[in-house]
This record gives sequence, structure tokens and C-alpha cells, in this order.
Amino acid sequence: MPFSKEVYRVLEDIVGSRNISDDPAVLVSYQFPLAVTSMHLGPFYRTYTPRGAAVVLPGNAEDVQKIVKACNKYKVKFKASSTFWGAMGFPSHDDVVQLDMRRMDRILGIDRKNMFAVIEPHVIGVNLQAEAMKVGLNTHIIGAGGRSSALASATSYAGPGPDTLFMGNGDENLLGLEWVMPNGDLIRTGSLGCGSGWFCGEGPGPGIKGLVRGGMAARGAMGVYTKCAIKL
Repeated sequence: MPFSKEVYRVLEDIVGSRNISDDPAVLVSYQFPLAVTSMHLGPFYRTYTPRGAAVVLPGNAEDVQKIVKACNKYKVKFKASSTFWGAMGFPSHDDVVQLDMRRMDRILGIDRKNMFAVIEPHVIGVNLQAEAMKVGLNTHIIGAGGRSSALASATSYAGPGPDTLFMGNGDENLLGLEWVMPNGDLIRTGSLGCGSGWFCGEGPGPGIKGLVRGGMAARGAMGVYTKCAIKL
């Protein structure tokens, strides 16, 4: 169904009035340049860049679950992005609810002994690097730069960078993962899924990284990442 005031009110009840907007001036700021959009999404976008119906800023995984379930209930499309590096994270249809993950910007912990960090989607590479250096560690930063999401580089993208020769690509550094599925359920991978902490991203049993990651960002599965652990 088209985005309506009823849907807006439901989402507003979830995140509060300060964290949602359908103001055209705000929505225009979430449109992406035509040339880059067509390069990433295809020739249809050479003359047209969609503008979403509303932007919503969740504050935690529970907010994300409620938003996704509400969008499913009202048959409204949604798309999440962390630091908006590429067109893949921007609205691809006019009636899309844009999830802007910037409120979820916490480094939840650094395990010096086991050399990993647990982060939320809007933690950028330079901030994680600064905290890692305090305990004598480093983080991989992708070629897009230090202001890109460290979580997105590990979960949604291969994530090569200048230090790849020594530290691997972003996806090679992914450990435990928390992901809101397209139906709103929450899934935790690897050791996290059996209550043993964040240290292992796969097993026991089949891995699911291929389900949550597409070839590039949201071209794959349509859930929302809320936390992950990455190697340091």
C-alpha cells in the first residue's frame, strides 16, 4: 500500500517525533546523485533518482525489529544505510522508508586479549581505529575511507583497502553478527547464536553469511544489521 499518515504515526510511536520525518526538504537530502546512482543501480536511474516517503532513525535493535514488522504489516518497502557511502543504501523507490542508522554509533566493547571489537552500524573506521590504538591494536579500513561504516565494510561489502595485504578484506574480519531478518525476527550467528560470545562468526553447522550478504550492500538479503564483531 502507499505510504500513509497511519503508517507514519505507527513509526513515530516507535522512534519518537524527533527521529522521523517526511519533510520534503529532509527527504531530498537522502536522494543520491543521478550519475552515481545509475552506475550502481542500473540504467533506469540515469534520468530519475527516487525520493523516499519518510526517514526513520532507530536507536537500537528493538526499534529496528518494530520498524521492519510495521513495514511488513502495511506492505511498505524499507531500506537501511549506515554512512551512505554508495547509492545502494539510498531509496530505490519513492515509497521507501529510509532507515538512517546514525543513532546506533556505539563501540560496545573491545576485547584486547582476543583481538576483536563489537560495534553498531554507524561506528566509522577512524573512531574504531582511535579506540583500538589505545590498546595497541589496529582495525582494517576500506578504500572508501575512514568515515565509512566499519560494520558495513565487514557485513555488506568485500571491503578491500590499503592494508588488505596484511589485514584481509572487510568480510574476512567479520565474526559474530546480529541481524534483523526481513520479517523482523532477530538472528545471531556463530558463537553468538549459542550464547558463547562474539569470537566466532561461523559454526557449528552451516554458515549463513551468504544469506545476509549480497554481492554489494543491499543487493542481497533485505534485513538490517544491528551489531557485529570484527577482528582487530
